[in-house]
Amino acid sequence: MRAEKGAIDENLSTHLSYLLAAGKLQLDTLAFPEASLSGYINPGKFPRAVLTSESTVVEELIDATSRSNVTILPGIIEQNPEENPFVTQLAIKNGTFVGKCRKRTNIFDSDPERYASGNEAVLFEAANLKFGISICADIGNQQVFTELSDKGADAIFELAAPGLHGQQAGRDWQSGSEWWRTECFNL
Repeated sequence: MRAEKGAIDENLSTHLSYLLAAGKLQLDTLAFPEASLSGYINPGKFPRAVLTSESTVVEELIDATSRSNVTILPGIIEQNPEENPFVTQLAIKNGTFVGKCRKRTNIFDSDPERYASGNEAVLFEAANLKFGISICADIGNQQVFTELSDKGADAIFELAAPGLHGQQAGRDWQSGSEWWRTECFNL
């Protein structure tokens, strides 16, 4: 999916259409890229796209899952009252907010200056599968995988916006996607 920066309504509409399709296909889990609802924004330029798990757009997704058996993992730029916001994946199932996982490894471009890092591995369960989430650059952080394995994860979803890899001036989605694919296969 292409998550436009700050285009909350459009991104929500895309999520809802994927959720509807996933329900028809009887999928158990639907994972979205990092920042799929907010878009991978500069928080200073798009302050309205910095969300919480109680934001209206998230509430709409929660409500939509009450009519589906699909667990969804949407991404937001999450408000942090103490400092910079987090890059966060939410877990929503059967009309219930289950929890969230915050990106722990911010290494590209200005990420460390724009985003706070999470500090814990979170285990979720859906369709009898215990799983964790790795967000983008977390793929290179062995501690994330070790902690999730120690907690009993059967699988780990690597959720990323791979077109964002590399220096911003020379980015293109294809090179980012190739980097991401190579990293996933190398691990």
